[in-house]
Amino acid sequence: RLKAPDKGPAIEDLDAAAKALPQGSGERLAIADLYHRAGALSPEIGQLDLWIASHRGDAKLAQALNRRCWARGLLGREAALALADCDAALKLWPKQASFLDSRGLARLRLGDYAQAISDYDAALKQRPKTPWSLYGRGLAELRSGQIAKGKIDIAAAAALDPSLPGAAVAHGLAP
Repeated sequence: RLKAPDKGPAIEDLDAAAKALPQGSGERLAIADLYHRAGALSPEIGQLDLWIASHRGDAKLAQALNRRCWARGLLGREAALALADCDAALKLWPKQASFLDSRGLARLRLGDYAQAISDYDAALKQRPKTPWSLYGRGLAELRSGQIAKGKIDIAAAAALDPSLPGAAVAHGLAP
């Protein structure tokens, strides 16, 4: 059902599965991932909330915090909470490129363009061809008046992943 154009039936199945799970179930991470694949970010965050609350000492905590940061960043809501999640994830796993990328998105949403660019620079230093990092840095550059740099980064991101600009715009991340 996740492969069908209409994700409604898949989301209904996920809702039923989530309802059947015990609150602290470890399976909530898998359900969160499936919600993400269905494009249902709010329910994804709900599943991550439940998992994180019950798994504070788990080895996967940093990844779950990062995933929640990313989902909040994509939604463009709760940017301050997204930033707190990313900071907590980076405290557990310092200098992780994907976590820096997510924190860059949270900072972009908060309008902290200089810090967003710094996070994206650090992420791109580790993974130079990451489309979302290039696109996010490009947006932060554009919004901070660095028009030429921003256009170059956004073009590079689109060259690596032609579907990215459309996906980003769908999340309110337009140049």
